[in-house]
Amino acid sequence: ALFSAPLVFHDEQRKLRPFAKLDFDMERELLWQCLKEASRDIELSFDNATHHRLLATMTKRCSCLHYSGHGHPTYLPLENGKGGPHWLEVNKLKDLIVQGGGAPFKFVFVSACHS
Repeated sequence: ALFSAPLVFHDEQRKLRPFAKLDFDMERELLWQCLKEASRDIELSFDNATHHRLLATMTKRCSCLHYSGHGHPTYLPLENGKGGPHWLEVNKLKDLIVQGGGAPFKFVFVSACHS
């Protein structure tokens, strides 16, 4: 599970604006509870949704990916590691999948606006 929660972004006038704070605690707990009830041996890990972490997760060929964070119609807002967003364009994400030899996941769940 990758969680994206950048703190600030630049608006059209290049002023820093805060992102709405997201609370991932309940979502994390619900994921753990669902997996416990499934009574299966499923490995679950949680991490920040950075570009590097997404690439590492794609390379591992995990069967499922759960993304939670802010949404945008044409970008996947990842974290840049400095408190801001890394705006990953949908077309760039498609290119990463093609370059990696096809869909790295059997199932992807996106919990975000515009998903």
